[in-house]
Amino acid sequence: LKIKKAVCVYEHKSISFIETLNPSLYKINSSDLSNPLVLNEVAITNRDINLSVGASSLKEIEYAINCFVKKSKGKLTLMYGFQSFPTNNFFLNLNKIKTLSNLFNLDIGFQDHSDGNSFYPFIINSFVMGMGVRVFEQHLRSTLKMKGVDQESSMNKKEFLKFSNLMRELNSSLGNFDLNQFNIEEKKYRKFQKKSLVYFNNFKKNSFINKKDISILRI
Repeated sequence: LKIKKAVCVYEHKSISFIETLNPSLYKINSSDLSNPLVLNEVAITNRDINLSVGASSLKEIEYAINCFVKKSKGKLTLMYGFQSFPTNNFFLNLNKIKTLSNLFNLDIGFQDHSDGNSFYPFIINSFVMGMGVRVFEQHLRSTLKMKGVDQESSMNKKEFLKFSNLMRELNSSLGNFDLNQFNIEEKKYRKFQKKSLVYFNNFKKNSFINKKDISILRI
């Protein structure tokens, strides 16, 4: 399997060791948004960064972003979401995803911490994809009997496979943003659906076309 390695880092002293593992990206917890030791050490690695910003103030988020903009060449993604073991849907504040998107010219991700034994992870992640989210964090455990950190919001392997397939299928349905660009099915639809101007009388030389001589029809 070609799986990228992502490492969650919580203090700066371990970063030199983590670099020997050649990770694809770092994930920084929201607890370290105001921690210059972690932010600066990760920034100078020039690796991609998933920056957790759940339950964080604008000032805290801006401080962390500025650290990376000044020192890092890696791609920065803002990850929205927080853990309440599990997080109740009523407190998700998903509108903050749009706020982040409007404030910063960065990709926005979603860290789902809803009940892993329910259908909510499927619904909520589908919903935020419609809000422009393209990066998803989902917890996984081998069986639901397995205990550990974030177990309340973790899926088993079977559910995670369903979830992954759903996300890929939904992503393929997004298409493009260009209103003048049509895929093959849209072209078929246009061919039978759109109307054309039709002249239905015998046209005589030097005569004028009047509104009564024409109709707008599907052809």
